Amino acid sequence: MKSSLAIVPRQEGNACSEDSAIKGLFSSPEAQIGRVLEINKAVWKDGSITNQAILRLGAPPWCPPSDKDHLWAVVLVSETGDHFQTLQRNWEAAVYVHGNDAGGKPRTSKWDAFLFNPQGIRPRQGGKPRPVGLRWVVVELGRTYQKESVGQVLSGVNVKIDTMVDSTGKSTVMRVNDREWLGAELPLIAAIHPEWARSMNGTTIPYVNAPDTEVTMCAWQEGDHGALRLKFEKGCVHLHAAFIHNPSISRSYGSGFCR
Repeated sequence: MKSSLAIVPRQEGNACSEDSAIKGLFSSPEAQIGRVLEINKAVWKDGSITNQAILRLGAPPWCPPSDKDHLWAVVLVSETGDHFQTLQRNWEAAVYVHGNDAGGKPRTSKWDAFLFNPQGIRPRQGGKPRPVGLRWVVVELGRTYQKESVGQVLSGVNVKIDTMVDSTGKSTVMRVNDREWLGAELPLIAAIHPEWARSMNGTTIPYVNAPDTEVTMCAWQEGDHGALRLKFEKGCVHLHAAFIHNPSISRSYGSGFCR
């Protein structure tokens, strides 16, 4: 790591304890800082994203250990204040980081049926607003709600009430309606943690739904909408969507959320 990068103060456990299925999948805070600065220099060119701005955030939050029902990671995310703009530049970051294969074929793909514009991408009504700028956040990447559809999750069917315990032993009860569900930050997580993205298999490492980003597809009827999704398939990180009210359930996906 170059000496010009911010050195993150360590908190006990902030790197997330790893089980055997996820060992080596998640980048350290220092590596994340380097990657965000590299992405910004090459792609975003946002003057507010600097080494000093990241250092002012302080240490990343404590991250609980992953287990069979949770896949936790710490991630450095960025929010522009405009939902489509945030999603667009986060996808550009994923395209940049994953690059092309040896034959020049992109290792990222986006479903052609997307209306990938401000009219086709919107935040979910009732979703929690994101603070503008940089922040560290702990995310759960699909294990908790694996095998449940986005519609089930948002309607409160099979509600899970989790007790979150932090590094000091303080516990907080989290209900489904308290969740900050993943949204436009999902492609950026794939850029910040590329090994995780390439390891998604739909079983031990679920594919991920982002319920807080709603998308419209070209062929859908007016008023129909879906939730953003991310999977790894045929050598590509693939951005697509699922019809929210489809009664069928994919056992390969889980809805992610921020802690």
